[in-house]
Amino acid sequence: MWGSIVYKENEATASGVAYMMISALGAGQFVNLGTSSLAVKFIAAISPVRYSVERIFRRLLSTSFYETPLLHFFGFTAGDKECLQAMAQMAVTFFVLGWVFIVYRSNRL
Repeated sequence: MWGSIVYKENEATASGVAYMMISALGAGQFVNLGTSSLAVKFIAAISPVRYSVERIFRRLLSTSFYETPLLHFFGFTAGDKECLQAMAQMAVTFFVLGWVFIVYRSNRL
C-alpha cells in the first residue's frame, strides 16, 4: 500500500518504517498495553501487528496455567476469533486502499 501512495521509493520506505514502528508501539512491544495511556490504546486498536502478536501469545500460552492472568496483564483481551477478524478486515482494507491509489494514479497519467 505504501508504494502506491507515495511517489518516491525512499519516501515510501521511510514512511513504511515509521508506520511499522507505530504499529509495534500498538502491538505492545514497547509498552504494556494493560497499563498504557489512551493514545497507545487507540494505536493498538488500529494496529494489525497487535492482533497478530496477541494470536501468537495466545498460542504460546495455550497450555499454561497462567494463560488468563498473563493475557490480561499485557492487555491482550480481544480473543482469538476477534483477532482473526480484525486482521482479515485490515488486510482487505489495505488491499482496497492500495488498489484505489493505483487506479487513481494510473488515471492521472
